[in-house]
Amino acid sequence: MMYNKAKNTIIDVIAKIEQIKDTENITSVHGDHYEKKEIILIDENNRKITLNLWNEKINEFKGKKEDIIAIKNAKIGEYNYTKNLTLINSSRMSINPGVPEATKIREECLERNKDIEELDEPMYTKIGKILNQENQTIIKIQLIDNSDEASVNQNKKSQ
Repeated sequence: MMYNKAKNTIIDVIAKIEQIKDTENITSVHGDHYEKKEIILIDENNRKITLNLWNEKINEFKGKKEDIIAIKNAKIGEYNYTKNLTLINSSRMSINPGVPEATKIREECLERNKDIEELDEPMYTKIGKILNQENQTIIKIQLIDNSDEASVNQNKKSQ
């Protein structure tokens, strides 16, 4: 999709909405206040990229999780060596457009997710331990159940 394109390149995107994060209030180093909302998208290759919406663009966004979004004229940005997308004045968003590419992405997402099953009962698992060169346990991790409660025991060798 856009992973091999340079920063500031303008592209068209069709992807599935994976996650919609809460709106954040941000203050710039110059004291200016902005609102930012991150939308996590998944493309046809099952790769994620963040769409950053700023200020009034947040109110224009009407999508929800699992929708397909088409964006005309998205700008590739980069923050902390990670690529992202932002909208510019000429950008246009469309939710669940009736184009073949959107239908294809929706079908591929459904196909990928059809083998996922939910477990009704808790799963009990022991993961194991990490040993040092003297075969002494330095870290032991044990999962108790699906509630993600974990205990981590660290035994440090005395000096």
